[in-house]
Amino acid sequence: MTQRPTDEFSDPSAEDDGDVRPRRGTDPSAAGPPAWDGEPADVESDDDPTPPPPPGRRRRRTFLAGAAGLVVLTLGTGALLHAQERERRTPEAAVLEYVQLVEAGDVEAATDLVPVPGTSTPADATGPTSDAASPGGDRPVTVEVPSPPELLVTPELLTDAFYATHPGLTDASVELVDPDADPAVGDVVEVRVSYEVQERPATTALRVERLADTFPALPSYRVVDSLALPAVVDVLDFRLGQARIADVPVAASSSVGSGETQVATMLYPGEYPVAFDGGAHLESDEVTMRVAGPTGARGADARPVSRAFLQVQPSFAALERAQQEANAFLTACADGSAPRIAECPESFLVVTDGGEPPSFTDAFTAVDLSIYATQSAAGRAPLVQASLEKTVVVTDPDGTREEPVRLVVNLQPDDGEAPADVYAGIVLG
Repeated sequence: MTQRPTDEFSDPSAEDDGDVRPRRGTDPSAAGPPAWDGEPADVESDDDPTPPPPPGRRRRRTFLAGAAGLVVLTLGTGALLHAQERERRTPEAAVLEYVQLVEAGDVEAATDLVPVPGTSTPADATGPTSDAASPGGDRPVTVEVPSPPELLVTPELLTDAFYATHPGLTDASVELVDPDADPAVGDVVEVRVSYEVQERPATTALRVERLADTFPALPSYRVVDSLALPAVVDVLDFRLGQARIADVPVAASSSVGSGETQVATMLYPGEYPVAFDGGAHLESDEVTMRVAGPTGARGADARPVSRAFLQVQPSFAALERAQQEANAFLTACADGSAPRIAECPESFLVVTDGGEPPSFTDAFTAVDLSIYATQSAAGRAPLVQASLEKTVVVTDPDGTREEPVRLVVNLQPDDGEAPADVYAGIVLG
C-alpha cells in the first residue's frame, strides 16, 4: 500500500481548511512567547481604558461655564454703570441741564421743566391784575403771586421764536453753594449759576430739591426756581398808554412814588427793546432793558428786578392840539361866547361891557408841557397840561398897548376825542 508523502515543514495535524487551532489537550502558552508588536513590553498603551463622556454632557458643561462668565461680566459692568450714573446725578448736573436748555434757545422745554411763576395775563394788559392793585379787579388773579411786585407771565415772551431774536445768556456754569452738602430725600440745596449777557457777567442761585430715588441708590433732583427774572416797565402812570417789549404788549407800572402796586413781566436773561405807545399825545424814546442777575453772589431768595424807565412826555401833536384849543378859547372870549367868561384873561372881560376885545395872532409860545395825574371820585386819571403864552393888542381910550396872556390847557391823553379844559393862567414876571 502506497502512503501519501508529507511536507517536512507542515503541521501534520493541520487540516486542509486552514484551521490553526491547537490540538485538544495542549496548553496555548506552550506555543511560545507572543509575537513582538514594535513596543517594549513594559510600556502602557495610550488608549484610556475609561470610556469618554457622552457628547451631550460635554456641551452642558461648556454652556454652564460660559453662562457663569457672562453673569460675572454683566454684574461687573452693571455695577460700574450704576456707579457712573450715581456720580452723574448731582444737583449741579440737574441745574446745568436746565440752564443749557435756555442757553440753546429751547426756552419752551425749559419752561415745561421748571414752570415760570406768575399770573398768566392777556397780551393787552396795561397794569396790575389783582383786586387790590386795580380798582374793580377787571383781570382777576388766577394763582397766588408775591407782591411787590406782582409777577405776570406773558406767553408770547416765553417762546423759542421770541428768544431767538434777542441776545440771551451765554457761557453758563454751575457750582454747589455748599460743596459739602449731602442732601437727603426732601432736602433743598442751592446751586449758583454764572453766565453772561452781552459779555457782562451775572449770577443767580437756584434751589434744587432731592426727590425719592428712581432706582435703588440712584438719586433724583428737581430744580425748584425758574431762571426767568421779573422785569418792570416803569412809567409815570400805567394808564398813560401801552408798553411793549419787542413789539409784544406788556403791563406797565406806575412809578414807585405813586403808591400803587407794581407789576413785573417774567423774562429769561437777555436784552430786550422796550417801547411805549401813548397814542397821538404821548411818546417816549425806546430803551434797552437788560434782564440778568447781579454781578455778585446772592442767595436764591434774592430775586433781582430789572427795570426799564420810560420817560413819557407830550408829543408835538399834543402841543398843536393845545394851541388849537387855546386859540378857540380866546376867540370865544373875544366874541363873548365863552361858556365860562370869568375864566377868560382879564383884558378880554371888556366885551361884557360892550368894549372892543383885544386882537391877537394864532402863534403861541409853549412855556411848559407836562403830564400830571388827577384824583377824583372816578379814580386816578392822567392828563397833559400845556401852559401857553402870547401877546395880545389891547385898544382903549388912551390908545393901544401890548399885553401878555397865559392860558392853561388840560388834555386827556387820547387821540383828541375828549374835550379840553382851558382857562386863563397867571402871567409871571
